[in-house]
Amino acid sequence: MSSSLKSPIVPILMTVALGSAVILFLSWPIFSRPAAPSLQDVLPLLNTSLILISGACLVLGRFFIAQGRVIYHKRSMITAALFAALFLVFYVTRWAVFGAKAFTAAGWIKAFYLGILISHTFLAIAIVPLVLITLRRALNGDFVKHRPIARLTFPLWLYVVLTGWAIYWMLYRL
Repeated sequence: MSSSLKSPIVPILMTVALGSAVILFLSWPIFSRPAAPSLQDVLPLLNTSLILISGACLVLGRFFIAQGRVIYHKRSMITAALFAALFLVFYVTRWAVFGAKAFTAAGWIKAFYLGILISHTFLAIAIVPLVLITLRRALNGDFVKHRPIARLTFPLWLYVVLTGWAIYWMLYRL
């Protein structure tokens, strides 16, 4: 393997570049309007950006542990959890202040949306204690118990991130 791929800077820069591109792509319709965007327009984008960064750190952490780079894995996973926690704070605050946005499409797309929303909601609730248990076991050095739950937590957390992005896209971009 080349020395540039052994350095943690390459995947970190790739994650930052990809995350920045996604955020710019998502924000272009908001900031290209003639009128200044309202807080109600910007908060959903902020929420989605936070959870996408969490997901990028999650994938990066998986990459690092597959390479046996435990310290970078630990940093990535803690960062993923922190961005997920920030997402949760902003999401709950936005929901309390502005309420939920209704999905206005009809037909098969509404059924598709509801299927994603229902699975996302249940797994988003379930993932919080799973993440906390997984992190606690790792931080306590109990890797025998950490590995099996991490193998369950990772794909569920990634599913929640990806379906969260899909829900945002369907609510605000369709």
